[in-house]
Amino acid sequence: MTLILLQSPSAIRHAFYELFLHLHQALAALALGGVYVHLDNEESRAQFAVIKGVLAIWVIDRGLRLARILYRNVGRRGSYA
Repeated sequence: MTLILLQSPSAIRHAFYELFLHLHQALAALALGGVYVHLDNEESRAQFAVIKGVLAIWVIDRGLRLARILYRNVGRRGSYA
């Protein structure tokens, strides 16, 4: 989480946007995985549901983005500049 915070200032984001974007996604996935791994007992059922919900939203978002890109670029006629 600290690494996400360190890369978040506007000047850094704008100067290295692609690096920021991919690093931010990877670090968020690692943070989500770390929380999931540390919830390993019966008392954490509510937290498991939240983590699974967040993961489902993220997967749906990424899937819809990929489908939109494929539809607009590979679809009926392709794309034109």
